[in-house]
Amino acid sequence: MFKFFKKKELKCACNANETSFEPKSFSGEITSIKVLGTGCCNELNENCKSALKELGLELEVEYIKDISVIASYGVLSVPALVVNEVVLSAGRALSKSEIKELLSKA
Repeated sequence: MFKFFKKKELKCACNANETSFEPKSFSGEITSIKVLGTGCCNELNENCKSALKELGLELEVEYIKDISVIASYGVLSVPALVVNEVVLSAGRALSKSEIKELLSKA
């Protein structure tokens, strides 16, 4: 009398197509960039590094995986992009062109 159950596939939150997060804007010189995520999706981190390189900005991208730190930013879905301590995007991995557009508005 054994029942076998099919394992549920775990899906990464990074696969979200939409975000309910209202992005903010920032102004001034870019001094810090952080990617918030749980470590399962590196796409936003890589896209951010590529965008910085193409824009000629020599900044290091800090990748934060600590859930308590992520929660302190008020982010409920990852990945998220934080520039100068302002959350610009949450809930999906932005493309390189989207990141360049956000960063060039500074």
